[in-house]
Amino acid sequence: MKIAATLLVTAGLLLAAWYAFKPAPGEQGFVAAPPVVDAPAPQIDTQSTPAEQLAAEEQPAPVVPTRVAVAIEIRGGRLHSGPQVVKLVQGQTVALTVRSDRNDELHLHGYDIAMPLVAGEPATMTVEATRSGRFEYEIHSLHAAIGALEVYPSSD
Repeated sequence: MKIAATLLVTAGLLLAAWYAFKPAPGEQGFVAAPPVVDAPAPQIDTQSTPAEQLAAEEQPAPVVPTRVAVAIEIRGGRLHSGPQVVKLVQGQTVALTVRSDRNDELHLHGYDIAMPLVAGEPATMTVEATRSGRFEYEIHSLHAAIGALEVYPSSD
């Protein structure tokens, strides 16, 4: 019985001492725990030499293709398949292949290029993106916008 009483008194004294001497939040000595961030551990390459690791870090940026091919289909004077917006960088060339269900003409605004469309047959308009901006292309007889070329300035 004396041992249980001694343990109980000792635990009470330790708790009272901790409570009396702990610093209050915001006082000197109080350090808040850093927030927990669930991020993957960095991968350490132990197989490569430092020179090989440096060479791997200095890889060139991905090459932007100079020619882009896009196919669209027009039915009933509307875009049936293919992208509504084609994004390019100045200097790229786009080959826009169009198939329509009716005879008409495709007109690209801003570049003032027109291409005849024969029903059921593919026609290709090749445009070098020399100017930045948004340029709509339309079915000429309907004045119906089908899509647009968005040309972004080159970072060179």
